Amino acid sequence: MHYFIPLAYDRIDSVKGTGKGTMARCDALVKEARKVVERTFTHHSCVFISTAGYTKASPDKPTPEIPWSLAEQMMKHISGSGFCKRVARPVAWGTYQELALALDTLLERYRDSDKWSFDIYISTNAGHMPRVKMCCWFLKRQRSALLDYNPQFHFISASHSFTPKEWVQETIKLFLYLYRFLFKKW
Repeated sequence: MHYFIPLAYDRIDSVKGTGKGTMARCDALVKEARKVVERTFTHHSCVFISTAGYTKASPDKPTPEIPWSLAEQMMKHISGSGFCKRVARPVAWGTYQELALALDTLLERYRDSDKWSFDIYISTNAGHMPRVKMCCWFLKRQRSALLDYNPQFHFISASHSFTPKEWVQETIKLFLYLYRFLFKKW
């Protein structure tokens, strides 16, 4: 099995012209999934999972202003690619929470499988990649089932960039995550 996890970046709104970062992350995974299909000759081995919620204040509940979660928006965007196995579980907000819940979701699905190995593809941009890799390393050690299955992680770089302000925020978050992982503050 091949699991594809696009991480949210911005809300997709065709009227306002927003969502280019999120769409770039989804498109990078769809492109990678097509390569997998060329190797395996089946669409059925590819499952897309997104857990990005509605808002930071209310990740698991829609609001009058935000009726669609980021996960639902991403799955709608991916739906045009021909991949029919998509799981939108909008309850998380933030990189760590999105990854943790996506990994838990795929482990729930995988327990019923007769296969003994699987691949996980995660898409984000180059500036976000170090923190995503650190989260995956930490989560893999935290969840014993992941150690049992020993999945292969593949990190796919999407073609969108951060603003200078976002680069500063990402650097701060990287050190904050490192502190949390080292001192078990999570």
